[in-house]
Amino acid sequence: MDNLTLSDWFSLVSALGIIIALIGNIGGIIRNRSKEAERLAGMEKDIKHIREKVDINDVTMKSIDSKMDGMDKRLVAVESSARQAHKRIDEWRSLM
Repeated sequence: MDNLTLSDWFSLVSALGIIIALIGNIGGIIRNRSKEAERLAGMEKDIKHIREKVDINDVTMKSIDSKMDGMDKRLVAVESSARQAHKRIDEWRSLM
């Protein structure tokens, strides 16, 4: 250990630098995975919120559809009544 040459010291420092760089890279990978996990958790929360809104919209659309069906039936009845009224008016006019 007493007779380390300059090239030995450079080799030792280089090896130490590589080890430090690897530790830094591993730390960066761990931090990136943590950030990615947070991002994915946020996306999952957003998707859940969107699904809830879509479910609410589906219920609302079903309600609107049932109201529209009721209105269609009532409109058909009004049109039929109006046709009959026009026929009666035409008959009264022909009698006058």
